[in-house]
Amino acid sequence: MDSCGRNLGYPDCFWEILKNVPRAKYYCFCDQDDYWLPEKIESSVKCLEKVDSTIPAMTYCAFDYYNQNMEYLRSGENILNNYSFERGIYYTYAPGFTQMINRALVDSLDFDYIIGKNLAHDIWCQWIATSIGKIVPNKTVLAKFRRHESAVTSGNKSKLASVKRWWTTEICGDEMKKWHQSLCYFKKAYINDFNDETASVLSLFANENKSFSNKIKKLFYPKKLKITLGGEIALRILFLLGKC
Repeated sequence: MDSCGRNLGYPDCFWEILKNVPRAKYYCFCDQDDYWLPEKIESSVKCLEKVDSTIPAMTYCAFDYYNQNMEYLRSGENILNNYSFERGIYYTYAPGFTQMINRALVDSLDFDYIIGKNLAHDIWCQWIATSIGKIVPNKTVLAKFRRHESAVTSGNKSKLASVKRWWTTEICGDEMKKWHQSLCYFKKAYINDFNDETASVLSLFANENKSFSNKIKKLFYPKKLKITLGGEIALRILFLLGKC
């Protein structure tokens, strides 16, 4: 891979590698801190072999949280039942280190469109699999998510720290604005491939309409969009404020 000596950073480093690696049937994402159990790849391949190879598909496994000393903390937020495109609009329930994707999904990617737009690889692949392809959950714990005390993500934070992070990055910051922009990019990229249900969902959530009526439609959307009650309430507040 030739990055012209540039530090591509996240997430373009993943996209650039995926664009340039040799063709294969299946692909996995791995970061320096990710820990896979020995059977992860074999088990993931067996899941994807159940799917027609012409369909963009992804499997993802269950995981647990560990600290920097690889001491067990708790089970991960594993959505392995009742998964859907809707439940993943604002939540990455298939984080990158749990995923395996097939060649058809890679072939559906327009790298010239994606690279440079700050589009996270894991949520983008999750959106593709749940909207125009196939997603296959693997209920076996096959990965350990190592969380350092200084990690900026919220997986190992207390409730108070999580609220503080929400206030700083989502209410006062532009994190959800960027997420919403990614959703709009996704709608534009695959608009001709969606079924009616997915197109209807995106017509509400992936648009720039910040009218009061649109905020109210999002605020009172009848289906759950986040995994926890606190997360759901926080998201509805963001809808009302026009943050996403």
